[in-house]
Amino acid sequence: MAAVLEDAVQNLLGSRRKPARPKWIRRDLEWLTSTERRDPFAFETICETLGIDPSRIRRKILSTTPPVVESRGSLASRRCSASS
Repeated sequence: MAAVLEDAVQNLLGSRRKPARPKWIRRDLEWLTSTERRDPFAFETICETLGIDPSRIRRKILSTTPPVVESRGSLASRRCSASS
């Protein structure tokens, strides 16, 4: 579970040697902003299992993630909906 979280954080924050593909960034943003809890590998489930406050880590990552424009809208609109 920690590896799944680490992979997503590295993709979103650009910590890898090679930049993440835009589709991976979109996938990880959708995962990060989801409040789903039924899946054992959902963001909220992983955070709870690891003893991490999901809201706090979500805010921190979204505040440092560079904007990504996608065909269905901008990250800016997602940030607003994710923080509420």
